[in-house]
Amino acid sequence: MKKSRYEIMHGERKVAWVDTQGHCRIYDKSFLPYHLYLDDMDSDIDTLVNNITNFYYWCATRVLTLDRQYAKEILIRHFMPMTP
Repeated sequence: MKKSRYEIMHGERKVAWVDTQGHCRIYDKSFLPYHLYLDDMDSDIDTLVNNITNFYYWCATRVLTLDRQYAKEILIRHFMPMTP
């Protein structure tokens, strides 16, 4: 299984990253989004599952308004197939 890493940003600041196996690293907890709960202190299976579940839930419930700077670009790249 390919392991992907997702970075959580606050403006240009990298706040944390989480991978598809639940491992994470928090750089600045004070800038972590309000409803995103990650634990980088423990690496037992329960913590890893909670990390990835919480991250996916946070992504699914996040509202992306079209007046954001890159919203249209994100939506186009995600939903439109790339043509060669």
